[in-house]
Amino acid sequence: MTSYESVVQSIEPDLDMFQAFDGLVYPPREDTSLMLDAIDLQKNFLSGMRRWIEVGVGSGTVIVSLAHYFGQRQDSEFWGVDINEKALECANIHAETAGVTVNLRKSDLFAEISDKKFDVVIFNPPYVPSATDEVNIGDLTSAWNGGTNGTDTTFRFLNSLPQVLTENGICYLVVLKENKPKQLKRYIAEELGLKCTVVIKRKVGYEKLYIFKISGINPT
Repeated sequence: MTSYESVVQSIEPDLDMFQAFDGLVYPPREDTSLMLDAIDLQKNFLSGMRRWIEVGVGSGTVIVSLAHYFGQRQDSEFWGVDINEKALECANIHAETAGVTVNLRKSDLFAEISDKKFDVVIFNPPYVPSATDEVNIGDLTSAWNGGTNGTDTTFRFLNSLPQVLTENGICYLVVLKENKPKQLKRYIAEELGLKCTVVIKRKVGYEKLYIFKISGINPT
């Protein structure tokens, strides 16, 4: 199997493509790299997973990378959802350029695919604490504006998560220090009955970012 690092590097999106979507689609940034690094740490465990989804697919960088690396299984499926139509268009071009198949849907979180279950769920939510009146309006603002404590969308996502995870499913979630990680972990455990660990954390400029791994009965 080709190394994970070489795959990620080989399918970095063309900068010319992003110029066409400048200001319309959330581009790959440090939190994108952190998520890919977290998956790298987990890649041996994840190699047996069949159905993957990235919520808030943005540019498609993460899900396209994973489809390229983990897509050797003939029955594997890769999905991406976003409320931003331009993001879906960008992710589709990215997938076609990389030669992988990603099922893309316009959806507010899991609203349009609630009948499906997934082995791996990936979400880099809007996590910046800010005014709530601009949350979830469907343009680039909704890619970063997390409302009060930066967790408005995160809590909506978490409350839907148990319904879409398979029995041994795993979720990887980006969390900012200002999102109050300890309170989030307590909520996940006490209110949702799921287990939560930190896979990786990193300070990027003034931000401290975490990748949570959320699972049910059999975390590894």
